[in-house]
Amino acid sequence: MNYLTNFGFSEYEIELLENSLGDTAYDIFYNRRSRVEDIINYFKRLGIRNIKDIVFNYEFIFTFPFETVKEMVENCKDSDIISKINNNVENIDLLINNKD
Repeated sequence: MNYLTNFGFSEYEIELLENSLGDTAYDIFYNRRSRVEDIINYFKRLGIRNIKDIVFNYEFIFTFPFETVKEMVENCKDSDIISKINNNVENIDLLINNKD
C-alpha cells in the first residue's frame, strides 16, 4: 500500500491503516490499487480535502466500483455536499444514503 504515499500518507499512517482494515477493504487496498487511486483522485478533483479521514473512517467507500462512487456523487440531492464533507467527514453518509 506504499502507493498511498503519493496521496500524502506517511509510512506510519499506512501501517496503521493496514492494521485496521477489515478483510474486504484490505483486499481492495492491496489488490485493486487502481480503484482506490481513481476514487481518491476523483475526490481530490471535486475539492474534497479530508481524504485521510475518509480512508481511515469510511474505507468501505472503496469497496464500491469507481463508477458507483461517481454516480453517488452525481445523484446526491445535496448540492453543497463537497463543502459539507470538508466541514465534517461524517457527511459522506449523505452520499451513501443519498438523502437531503
